[in-house]
Amino acid sequence: MTAQEFQAASASGKIQVDVPDEGADGGASEPTTPSVPIEQFIPILTQLQSVQRCLTAAPTSIPKTFQDQIQFVFTGGNYYLYLYFNNQWNSFSVTGGSGVTQLLAGTGISISPGGGTGNVTITNSGITSVVAGSGVSVSTSSGAATVTNIGVTSIVAGTNISISGSTGAVTISASSGGAATAKFGGTGVDGALNISSGTTNFNLGGASVFIKNYTSISVTGTANITFTNPASTGTQIIFRSQGNVTWTSSANPSIDLGSLGSAGAAVNLPNTNGNTGSAFGPYAYQGTITAGTGGVNNNGGVSRGGGGGASMVAAGTTPVGAGSGTGGQPPTHIAIATNVQFMIWPAIPGSGGGGGGSNSGSVGDAAGGNGAGSFYCECAGALNITSIFNANGTAGGNSPISTVSGSGGGGGGAFIFLYNALTANTATFNVNGGAGGSASGSGFDSAGGAGANGFSAVVQNLIWV
Repeated sequence: MTAQEFQAASASGKIQVDVPDEGADGGASEPTTPSVPIEQFIPILTQLQSVQRCLTAAPTSIPKTFQDQIQFVFTGGNYYLYLYFNNQWNSFSVTGGSGVTQLLAGTGISISPGGGTGNVTITNSGITSVVAGSGVSVSTSSGAATVTNIGVTSIVAGTNISISGSTGAVTISASSGGAATAKFGGTGVDGALNISSGTTNFNLGGASVFIKNYTSISVTGTANITFTNPASTGTQIIFRSQGNVTWTSSANPSIDLGSLGSAGAAVNLPNTNGNTGSAFGPYAYQGTITAGTGGVNNNGGVSRGGGGGASMVAAGTTPVGAGSGTGGQPPTHIAIATNVQFMIWPAIPGSGGGGGGSNSGSVGDAAGGNGAGSFYCECAGALNITSIFNANGTAGGNSPISTVSGSGGGGGGAFIFLYNALTANTATFNVNGGAGGSASGSGFDSAGGAGANGFSAVVQNLIWV
């Protein structure tokens, strides 16, 4: 029966308590009388027959009975036993398993579910601290912080480099085969260059930029290096070495870049002005290097000479006399003051000389002189350089007859070596401009202008990695 039915029957006298028969065993025992009424235990007995209710949150009330001091809590996948003692509720996890059984949230970290057990999601509720540095500003030092680059304000694309935007969020992409590299000394993909005798030739394949990535470079003994098949506007040759560069060959010269720069003016027809030479310039950020222009065929009965080609740092010579060709001009950024500019301008070939004017009805002018090529070398290790290097422009063509003027000479080339450490530098660099073509001396023609002298430098790398 239920507790209610038991209580009702007891109140109506329908509960019969059996008393043992006094004489059943022939004895004279006294009847047993309960000292405490059984009714007062009925609620406890009834509760012991019931299943304990499971709470959904930690208990907070003060228990009134012993049974109330024991509570079970289920918080969505996590079970706890709560016992009330020492005037407080104390919890004990009853979830089984091995390893980490509970995670507790901390400053700036939130956990779901809050109990920190079972499948737990941990969330960083915000960067707690951001410290500004050089060129960087921070809108707030904690919480949701905005970090702004206030240093670099613009990025300009170049050959083989594409940029999605010049400011703000910028994506930079580099195509293969370009002159750009993210690492000083290159990739080393071409292995080691090690030659000690004979001639080693590199076919430039008509490329404007020719790059080799070595692990180390050693040109010693009597070895020399040549280059063939340059681009018509000249070839920029770049050697990169991840390790040491030892260039101590006694060959004279160990490298000759003559005629590897921009081509001089082509021969023109009789009784015409001279042609303009060619100039290197695939990189917009280098500025513009120009070639010598051609002289006129007839200025008061006198033909005029062609202008000399420019180098990366100087202008070609403009011949005397009205109607003469003008000397080529160097790039607008000609101040070579730091190795930063060497990286932007690895080295620029000399430009070609202009043709002389022809005042003859049967003979054309002579060709302008070719500019010299350029060579740029990165040494991520130690540089030991003692050899002779030539990058001289070629001379302009001389006057073939008395009424045809001389052509301009080609501009000198360039050599730049950038190193991390220096063992020795006693190298000799010859980077002269080509001479202007001579006049016949008849008074009816004039000489061409000389090409500009080129540039050479051996400089320590101070900023590139």
